[in-house]
Amino acid sequence: MNHWLTKVPDKIFLWDIDGIYIGYYYLQSQSKHFVGPSGFLGKSIQEVLPTEAAHTVKECLTLALKTKQTQIAEIHLPLDGLPYTQIIRFVPYEDRVLGLVNDHPT
Repeated sequence: MNHWLTKVPDKIFLWDIDGIYIGYYYLQSQSKHFVGPSGFLGKSIQEVLPTEAAHTVKECLTLALKTKQTQIAEIHLPLDGLPYTQIIRFVPYEDRVLGLVNDHPT
């Protein structure tokens, strides 16, 4: 899994300490997405993602903030109706967490 530490992300999300989406950046404007910015900005992880994925993301976000160490998780979400695997690196930054996401067709 070490190659994920140097891979350029497809998307970057910024969450606050409570798991609210407060920012994003898509490296390519045509990136596929589960829900667009209007569907996640200002909302909690639990409001945006399906239950299992939300639990995984929130758990990693909390652990990253607690330990001040990067965490890595894998979730599965459809993008534009097609199955994808997302590898997310959770990087703590003060009282926020950057989510560096790489999307891969399943």
